[in-house]
Amino acid sequence: MKFNTKIGEKNFEIEINDWAEQANGSALVRVGNTLVMAVATMSPRDSNDLDFFPLTVEYQEKFYAAGKILGSRFLRREARPSQKAILTSRIIDRTIRPLFPENLKRAVQVIVSCLSFDKENEPDVAGILATSVALSVSDIPWQGPVGSIRIQNPEDSEDFILNPSCEQRTKDGLDLLLCGVQKDKEVAINMIEAGANEAQEEQVLKAIPLANQELEKLIKLQNDIVKELGKEKVVIEKISFPEVDKKIETNFKEKLENALFQPSNIENKRALDALIQEILEVVEKEFGEEKVSYAKNQIESLLDQILQINVLEKNKRPDKRKL
Repeated sequence: MKFNTKIGEKNFEIEINDWAEQANGSALVRVGNTLVMAVATMSPRDSNDLDFFPLTVEYQEKFYAAGKILGSRFLRREARPSQKAILTSRIIDRTIRPLFPENLKRAVQVIVSCLSFDKENEPDVAGILATSVALSVSDIPWQGPVGSIRIQNPEDSEDFILNPSCEQRTKDGLDLLLCGVQKDKEVAINMIEAGANEAQEEQVLKAIPLANQELEKLIKLQNDIVKELGKEKVVIEKISFPEVDKKIETNFKEKLENALFQPSNIENKRALDALIQEILEVVEKEFGEEKVSYAKNQIESLLDQILQINVLEKNKRPDKRKL
């Protein structure tokens, strides 16, 4: 099935098909003659031995996408990813990573492939959109969708160009890539990538509301696609051990705060490392080895709370700098 929307002067075509039917979700996005495919997969079981979320995002670009054949007649293998490909992978990663559930420990892999590049429309914006659609229609737990848009404000001009061409991007001026997610009926920007020789604050502040209008259109379109084609999301049960939480908060909260605000950064790190090791030993002794990984996550969450309260309510930072 195909869905269309217009952003600025560019038509975005989203296609859901069976090219990657074994994946949890997939999508194609076409802008002009640039075509990008995103495929999202998730392992069927939790990785309980991990204390982090195993997400892999890879953007792939091949010479064939631009109609080229690489190298000599004897060498046909393509080399490592280009700097552009690595940076595009990171842009997609930064946009989607915060929207996964905190307790998700299943391995998730997102592969974004540029199938065709027309040398006019950049594939990174299309790649973010394709990734968002692939995750949204899949059964992978995810709090999207997200929209993405590039805005350019050329030097000596008050006009903003939405999704500028590659040629337009070579001109000096503000080059802004914005990604946003729907929050409480409004679009909240959750990723910004920008480049400029110099940019006035007023320029950026004018660009963001303009971007929000277009991001809202993209998010609404994706919500309509999900209603029509989306799979039911896998439910990830939240693991909770109240006895461990109570032990850490009652016995160690004050000690963690004292360790976090030592006179120097070196003392700070040493005190925290020693205290965390002590807490984990206590948890292992009293509650068993299987609760240690859970305790690590709870200590990290408690440190985040302590840091936030001290910064916002006491104007106190662990690095001793002023706000």
